[in-house]
Amino acid sequence: MREIYDGMYSSAKNGSGVPQPPQTVEAMLDFPTRNPTAYRWMEQPFAALLDHFVADPKLKSLLTTLTGYLSDRPQELSVAAMAPIFGYYFHGGFYPKGGSQRLADVLVEAVRENGGTVLLKKPVSRILTADGAVTGIELQNGAIHRAAAVIAAGDLRRTLEQLLAPEDLPPQYRGAYTSLPASTSAFSVHLGLDMVPDLGRSPSSEMAGDWASESPFPRKRTPIWRPKVTAPSSCWPSCRNRRQRLGIATIPHTAHAKRPRATI
Repeated sequence: MREIYDGMYSSAKNGSGVPQPPQTVEAMLDFPTRNPTAYRWMEQPFAALLDHFVADPKLKSLLTTLTGYLSDRPQELSVAAMAPIFGYYFHGGFYPKGGSQRLADVLVEAVRENGGTVLLKKPVSRILTADGAVTGIELQNGAIHRAAAVIAAGDLRRTLEQLLAPEDLPPQYRGAYTSLPASTSAFSVHLGLDMVPDLGRSPSSEMAGDWASESPFPRKRTPIWRPKVTAPSSCWPSCRNRRQRLGIATIPHTAHAKRPRATI
């Protein structure tokens, strides 16, 4: 994976850290020679890469822990899609100055500088449409905001079932989305214990995985994180010396129906 990552990011310096396609015919023809491993595996399924190099089903499952950040259908992920995730292991992670809230603050500043308005704590009651096109939104307080496009970043089923009227959607679309089962990305519990569980020296462990499945992507897994191992300051003072702080998350993987191609 390191060879694949390095090959993909060999052009990143010309794209502000983002891999770029070859800019000339010569560079395109030269890429397979300079980066044979990346060329061979980039467009292959990540599951195929695991099958080729890893035999232990538990190790395969461990290596797919982060697929949930990219898709709820990890078996469809390509090696190129997964390679950037491993960059955290190769180069470490970074945290924004001022905390994650600073990211939202900068976004708000950019919106306002370009003439936009940011409304907080203003629930939307419905998405307005006319003649088959979106025309804006109506807030719960009755205020109406007109727009040529609406981006709904919330729950899919709530958007389609509560914010849009049934007649606003094509019949074949309504039938498809109602058959989609609900899934969660993670359910986490944080515990402070007055004992030290025997989980070895690793900062994380896996429990209750569906190891019997032939797929490297179990239907559910329960990873346990112990930040005290790698980040003692994350524990409150009374637990730093003699207690463990655990983060436990159950992550189910649900096979969703394929989403139909339709324009709303």
